[in-house]
Amino acid sequence: MFYLKFLFPLWLWPLTGSLALLMMSQMALACGQITKTSEEVERIARYSTIIAAPLPGQIDLLRAKIRIDFPDQVSTVGDALHWLLKDSGYRLVPETALGRDARHFLRLPLPAIHRQFEALPLDTIIGALIGPGFVLVQDPLHRLLSIETCPVVSGIKSTFGACQSGY
Repeated sequence: MFYLKFLFPLWLWPLTGSLALLMMSQMALACGQITKTSEEVERIARYSTIIAAPLPGQIDLLRAKIRIDFPDQVSTVGDALHWLLKDSGYRLVPETALGRDARHFLRLPLPAIHRQFEALPLDTIIGALIGPGFVLVQDPLHRLLSIETCPVVSGIKSTFGACQSGY
């Protein structure tokens, strides 16, 4: 900034800072660092703008980041899934539509480690709750979720991560 003051007359010195900012913003545009078009960016105050687009969780409801702390009355994995989905727009299929293993799994007690989750996408939390033995099946048209057992690989149940469980 100091060298710019030598290039301009004394009465232009207060403007040299503004000129430097203008030159830097033009260079940023030329380098492609600013890529949003004026239709995507909305000015909300003199120096504040927002991107006028829905959040990822508003487009794909299962990608919404949430923080959950299950209350004490939630005692089973099934209760936890129902509690988790109550404000999500999704719901579990009726228990009669689930397989025998899935029905049994939903009646198991909720592990203490699964009682609280910090800001994570909803499908990641569901994947952690159902674990490696099940896969999440989504019907986005009817906003229904189901869980199915993982396929058997070479006669041995798949290990953690081998079955797609929402992670």
